Amino acid sequence: MIGRKSSAIVAVSAIAVLAGCSQPIPVPSVSDMVGTWSSGDVRLTLNADMSAALVEVPDSIFVAESTSSLTTDEASWTVGHSGQAYGTERKPLIGVVVDIGGRSTGAPFTLSREGGEAVLYAYLGDPDSDGRLVLHHDH
Repeated sequence: MIGRKSSAIVAVSAIAVLAGCSQPIPVPSVSDMVGTWSSGDVRLTLNADMSAALVEVPDSIFVAESTSSLTTDEASWTVGHSGQAYGTERKPLIGVVVDIGGRSTGAPFTLSREGGEAVLYAYLGDPDSDGRLVLHHDH
């Protein structure tokens, strides 16, 4: 009987550890995100007043069929979570809103870690196409 109790305790402990692994990634603070995020000539600057500037950011992040790039200093941003959109793991999102052709359009940039550093990424066009823009925080 002792063997069964030990097995049950191990099983319950393993479930508790696994359940802890599925906790949401914390939403970053505004100050964590402020600054310039870049890749080559592409730059996304997030300001403390929640305004944003974009330089050579592909339009396809905002409008799937577009093939041009966007440069503007009249954008805004927010910080939040993806909810359950990516399965069981909730991911922090940085929502960037711009005006394209007189229409306000938003796009999510997901905060992630690659190679031990924080990155923001956004899908280029259709998320199933595997095209992503990955931006690194310039410190």
